This record gives sequence, structure tokens and C-alpha cells, in this order.
Amino acid sequence: MRILKDNLAKTMKPYTKLVDGQWCMKPTKVDEAIEAILKTYGSEGCVGIITNDFGKVFFVVYAADKNYLRKVKEYYIGVTLPAKAPKKKADAEKKGEEIISMSEVFQPIKGENYVILKKMGDLSESDKGWKKELNLVAWHGKEAKYDIRDWAPDYGRCGKGGTFSEEELRKLYAVLKQMFEGEQQDINVEKCSMDNLYKKWDELIVSAPLQIRKCLQNSRVDILPDNRVIVSLKKGNYDAIASDENRKVLKEFVSAIVDQDVNVELVESSIL
Repeated sequence: MRILKDNLAKTMKPYTKLVDGQWCMKPTKVDEAIEAILKTYGSEGCVGIITNDFGKVFFVVYAADKNYLRKVKEYYIGVTLPAKAPKKKADAEKKGEEIISMSEVFQPIKGENYVILKKMGDLSESDKGWKKELNLVAWHGKEAKYDIRDWAPDYGRCGKGGTFSEEELRKLYAVLKQMFEGEQQDINVEKCSMDNLYKKWDELIVSAPLQIRKCLQNSRVDILPDNRVIVSLKKGNYDAIASDENRKVLKEFVSAIVDQDVNVELVESSIL
């Protein structure tokens, strides 16, 4: 029998459950589910247990189509614990069950049309306590996606944001990695002496790392004794490049140009 989503749903029904928009499978049901797939579909299908970059473990069903495998469906191996009193430790130990502290289990946050299944991290916080967060969220009972938006302290309100599939989030990660790490790993710039740095500065900043390149436009450089380099910037650019991280990137960039370690100092100028 060829594996399709419709007939697969019937096969997996005894072993899975839709919980807050995400198909889940108890770890104790994994072996039974594998046997059911092999018995029902034979050589037409197979199963893989996959752990993604975020530590989530999935039961993935593949269909054998000609010379390649096609992913049909994936199920999260784990359960969302219901809000009920935990078993006594002694009773659980008698039955050989694993003891999990409730403090170690994230309790889903449920709203009118959403469920926050997992909090991945905070990105920023406003003076009023609202936080921009990356979470795993199921909206309107649909399959959960990664979600970036602002949330009120009690999660009763939220701002506009964006949702990402795992594939989209991986691509976003690759883009951000290239932006913030790619050009810093190997700074390849034209070399020049300290004496010529002032003359060639406008040409050189074209190859500056991306995160500081725009801030260096219309800037000026002056050379002082003891390998001191003074970079004069307009106010807006000065504020953007004054962080410790950007100062470090600028220092590495200038040092690479003159091929020696320099001390870079920033000056805010109103005449540029």
C-alpha cells in the first residue's frame, strides 16, 4: 500500500494525539508505531527518529517513491502534561515510572486563539515590561510554528510579528550568520601604510564589514602618534558604531588595513 496522508492518519491514530496544534506521540508508543508502519506498508515505507537543532525529537514517516524517500508526516515524541495533581513519588516508583519535577516542565501558555508550546528566548524588553520573544506557537489550532513578536507581561496581549517554519528559520539563521560572522572570520582588505590611510580612506571603507560599512560613509580618519587612529563620524553613525562590539570590529578592520595593531578612537563631528 502506498503511504498517503489520509491512510497514514488511520494507521497512526492509536499512537498519536493532536495536542494544542501539534501531533504528539508518547515515548512508550514508539516501538508499537514502528511495527504498525512496517506491517501496514512493508517496503513502501520506513521510519526515522530525528533530533532537530533545538533538541526536539520527532518520529518521521517516509514513503519509498522510486529511488528516493519522501517525508510524509512527522510526530513530536513527547506529551503536553495536563494540569492535574502529580502522582506521589512512591507510587510512581513502584510502577517503574520516570519521575519528572514539575518545575522542569514548561507549562503551555494558552490564550483565546493561540498556545505558546515552548519559549525559545527573549530578544528585547521595553520599559513597560513587554518582551520581544522567539517562541513555538500554535495559532488557531493549526500546526505550531516559530514565532517572533512582542508580548505583554501576562501574555494577554501581543503585537504584530512573524511566523516561521523550521526550514525558514534555518534559512534565517544562515543569513544572520553570514551577516554577523562571515565577513569577520577573514577580513580581506587592501593594505596601505598609516601615512596613506587618510588619503585612501573613502576607497577602503567599501570593503568594511557589513555591520559597520554604512556607518563609515562620509566619515574621516586622522592619524596621531603611538598608532592612534581617530575616526570622525556624524551623530547618527557615531551612536550606531559606539557599541563595544562594533568598536571591536572597526579596530580589527583598520588593523588589517595597516597590518599592525592600532588604537581606534571615535569622535562625533557636526561638520561632516
